Amino acid sequence: MLVVTTSDESLDHRRIDARTAGAIRFAVTILVVDLLIVWLIPGKPASFFVSFGVVATLWFMDFSGTASERLRAYTVGLAAGLFGVAIGTLCSGNEAAAIAAAFIVPAVFSFLRVLPGAFPQAVIGVQLGFLLAVLTPAGVHQLVPHLVGWLIGSVIAVLAALAIFPRCQPGRLMFVSFKGSDTRGVSWSSPVVRDCVRIGLAIALAVLVVQIVGVQHGFWVAAVALCVVSTNLTSRGTQHAALDMLVGAVVGLSVSAIAVALLPHAAIFGLLAIAAFISKYEAGRNPFIVQLTYTPFAVFNLAVLQWPDSAVAGDFRVKDVALGVGVAVVATLLVNSQPKEPRAIQAE
Repeated sequence: MLVVTTSDESLDHRRIDARTAGAIRFAVTILVVDLLIVWLIPGKPASFFVSFGVVATLWFMDFSGTASERLRAYTVGLAAGLFGVAIGTLCSGNEAAAIAAAFIVPAVFSFLRVLPGAFPQAVIGVQLGFLLAVLTPAGVHQLVPHLVGWLIGSVIAVLAALAIFPRCQPGRLMFVSFKGSDTRGVSWSSPVVRDCVRIGLAIALAVLVVQIVGVQHGFWVAAVALCVVSTNLTSRGTQHAALDMLVGAVVGLSVSAIAVALLPHAAIFGLLAIAAFISKYEAGRNPFIVQLTYTPFAVFNLAVLQWPDSAVAGDFRVKDVALGVGVAVVATLLVNSQPKEPRAIQAE
């Protein structure tokens, strides 16, 4: 935890650590953006892209460094997110194209984790736009609304990141590499290639399952699968994470679904802000805590965007998480990744 105590800073900056600042930043921004969405474009498909642009930027891509370094990092993340939204939207109308893209895009993004700089930290976040687009039935005519929605949400989030507690950042960027991750002489036995194949296979299987089962909120199946296979690099690790995430989702859903069913719309906005703060504050903990805190936020966010049909918001979560962790485990067992020892390098 980084506590800013420089004497020439304001009282707020001296008393708020980076973790708390990031949680406040995310909660305030997502609440304001969702309020504007409900007021200006209620029920429009683009509304989800605006909201998830904020989530991808401020929840998954909390970059650190100087203002210029962070601006460059967020710009890279925004451009990659727009690329994913475009590919996903263009492929969403064809089932075969959607499955093929669901394998190729995550695999390529995962391969880029070996690059230096900010991109490895943005890998999961920038793929959310692709997953949302490829699992939202649409045609070419929806390409511009999807891109504009993601652009608006991302730009608002970047401005918030640079303006709300700008001096309270989580230290310097942490770069993570793995023994055997050198891209020279890449072959099937390379850990990097096997991980990329495993992640691509998991997302492709998730899209296939969504198409076969007819899941209403297919995005969550793919998003959960991506989180499981991206954060756990061995079969055993994936299985443990899958169980932890499923249990966390069940517990979190038990509370949030009741709240959505019983409380008025205005109260859900208040719960959204609280859940957003808690989920961001606990980000980076073990999979159980992360899923336990993120599930209520996801349910409240969906309920706000889908009102008055938000009574079904809680129904999807356990099934979607179960399907997501299931395909993640299957993909890991099929590819049978070899264990690797992580080696973290702290930037000076």
